[in-house]
Amino acid sequence: PTSLAKQVAKKRWLAVMAARAVAGLATVGRSKVVKGVVFDLDGTLTVGNLDFAAMYARSGVERSEDILEAMDRMSAHRRAEVAGIIEEMEEEGRRTLRLPPRAAG
Repeated sequence: PTSLAKQVAKKRWLAVMAARAVAGLATVGRSKVVKGVVFDLDGTLTVGNLDFAAMYARSGVERSEDILEAMDRMSAHRRAEVAGIIEEMEEEGRRTLRLPPRAAG
C-alpha cells in the first residue's frame, strides 16, 4: 500500500478510537446517548499515541495489510483475540491521551 493508504488506515483507527471513547460518556436510564463526537485526525487536539507497529505485530498482521480486512479473513477465535489486543491498546491510548503543547495553554 501507498503512504496515502497507510494514512487512511491510521485515520480510520483514530476515528474508531474516538467514537468508542465518547460512546460511554452520557447515559439516559439504561440507554447510552452520544451527545457529540469530535474527530481529531491530524493531531490538532490530541497527541497521537497509538503504537500501530506494535498493534500489527501483536496481532500477527503485516503492516502492508489493512488490519480490519485481515481480521475478516481470520477464524472467529483468532478474530476475537485480535479484537482484544486492539481494544487493550486503544484503552491504553485513551488512558494516556495528552493535549499537544500548543493546545494545553
